[in-house]
Amino acid sequence: LRVSGANESRNILSTKHLESMYLGDTVQHTLALPDGTHLRIARMNASDNHAKGAPITVAVAPEDVVVLADE
Repeated sequence: LRVSGANESRNILSTKHLESMYLGDTVQHTLALPDGTHLRIARMNASDNHAKGAPITVAVAPEDVVVLADE
C-alpha cells in the first residue's frame, strides 16, 4: 500500500485521514472510505504528517490486502 499520486490507473481508493499512531519505525493510519468503512494501513519508516480529515488517495495491490471479518 502506498500513498498514491494521480498517475495510478487501478486499485485506487479515495479516503479521509482519521488518525495516525506512531509505533516505533512504523506509522499506522486509520482512514475512512466515502461509505464510512475504515481502513487501517501501516507504513515503515514513513514521515507522513496528515491532518485529521485530510483527503488521501492510496493505491493497493490485491495480493497485499487482508480482509478481516466483522466480529
